[in-house]
Amino acid sequence: MHRAGLAESWRSFRIAAWLGWQVESNWTDPLLFAVYSLVRPLAGAAILVVMYSVSRRATLIRRSLPISISATPFTCTWAR
Repeated sequence: MHRAGLAESWRSFRIAAWLGWQVESNWTDPLLFAVYSLVRPLAGAAILVVMYSVSRRATLIRRSLPISISATPFTCTWAR
């Protein structure tokens, strides 16, 4: 890409980012919105990490139990 095209692309990106900021942050002050914009994806990632670790721990516990104990919750529903 030649220099004029790069400058035009940067200008378009800068204007689009500014416009997006104006549209999305019109409900609060800029500092609070910046904090919200950073914390929200980090909190989502942390939730996924916790879900994965709980799932992994449950799998390890289930594998360490004898088959009769680990299958008990499922067989109890069929008992009469």
